[in-house]
Amino acid sequence: MKAKTIISILLAAILILGVFPISAAAENHPDILRGDTDLDGEIAIIDVTLIQRHLAEFITLDELSQTAAHCDFRSDELDITDAAMIQRWLADISDKKRDNVGLTALIWDVDHYIPIEEDYQRALDAYVEECDFNGVLYVTRNGHVLCQSASGKLDSDGSGDITVDSLFQVGSITKQMCASAIMLLKEQGKLDTSDTLDKYYPNYKYGSDITLRDLLTMQSGIRSFTDYIVIEGEGDAEASDLVLNVDSTASENKDIIKGWLATQELDSTPGTKFYYNNSNFFILADIVEMVSCMPYQDFMKQNVFAPLGMDNTGFYEDFYNDPRYAQTIATAIDPAFPLWMLTAGITFGCGDVVSCAKDMDIWLNSLYDCSLLTKESIKEMTTGGDANPNYGYGISRYNDGSLMHTGSVGTYLSIAFTDPGYGYNLFIATNQSAFPAPYINDDEVSIEEFAYNIEDYTFEL
Repeated sequence: MKAKTIISILLAAILILGVFPISAAAENHPDILRGDTDLDGEIAIIDVTLIQRHLAEFITLDELSQTAAHCDFRSDELDITDAAMIQRWLADISDKKRDNVGLTALIWDVDHYIPIEEDYQRALDAYVEECDFNGVLYVTRNGHVLCQSASGKLDSDGSGDITVDSLFQVGSITKQMCASAIMLLKEQGKLDTSDTLDKYYPNYKYGSDITLRDLLTMQSGIRSFTDYIVIEGEGDAEASDLVLNVDSTASENKDIIKGWLATQELDSTPGTKFYYNNSNFFILADIVEMVSCMPYQDFMKQNVFAPLGMDNTGFYEDFYNDPRYAQTIATAIDPAFPLWMLTAGITFGCGDVVSCAKDMDIWLNSLYDCSLLTKESIKEMTTGGDANPNYGYGISRYNDGSLMHTGSVGTYLSIAFTDPGYGYNLFIATNQSAFPAPYINDDEVSIEEFAYNIEDYTFEL
């Protein structure tokens, strides 16, 4: 092959300590080589986003593309013979940084190119079939779809098939979106996360003790109202219970919930204990309405979803008649989850958003590309509280910088995961979980286990 052709493809090699035994690569990745193993002295590493990501701190992709990394197989090693620029890059990296580079690019025979997405998709399809998954799964990196899956039915009647554009209740993933509304109002100078609740609820007896940040990080000590709900006429209610009526409007139920919360004692001293519950974000959504002087749902659609281009994201009232909406499907329970809970203010701010896979990918991107919030706001939003440093504002953060949250509303189950350092996003949603247990099927595969396995497939192939 002519050198000019090689240069036009972008040949590069990412090495550990300068050279990497090719036999080890083949052993760990049996499909690493395609076509003939005799490459006539020339190989190519595709998937330039991986190369760009690892070299971005040290050298630009444009500079790298000017160098033909002419590679030979010599004995059992991958030897760079014509890559002075890469050699200089390696020489400039400390031993510690070099050890962390790793072999992340896949090696291909230039004359037998096979798109990498085929491997991702093949593994994904097999795993989804094995798990008998009813829902949608969407994996992207740097805006490019690595693989996707849409399987099963939209409703119990089997009258429609789930597609990648199907709409799902995303449950508690809503919370990070509600948090973004708070951060937008903070950026506008209309509130601060250090504000105490007495600013908004002057008659609340614990108002001076609890900040908005306490609510955002689940360490307010406020009791979870969803633990005490009793439906009027469906059982004996105790004095401490929150009694709601099926026929009440969302506005009526929200007033009842706020009145109940105002009378409750705290479960813990604010700022000292992490306790995940829906009351925190119910209150935050109410504060968004007070500060913005507009209904919470309107604020979210006009100031969060529309600016991001999330055209197929909204609330149950917007989509329940849409043919793309995935209806709840009961598996372990009968009858199906009562839909009135989605319309009566119960999930206000804490679990009321409806979205699709493509819009959720846009949302995950916004958590690191500053398309909605400033860099400073995103940093604050993804920084944990004192009681739990790994839980930010409605979102969990891991030590490697990745972000994740699950959502569960009846038989709807979802998970949203992003690794900003890799530009990797994963969204999964089903309308047929084994409610009330958080499993994607009756074999007790949890949504987290399912997602982690998908992540392994799509990261390691």
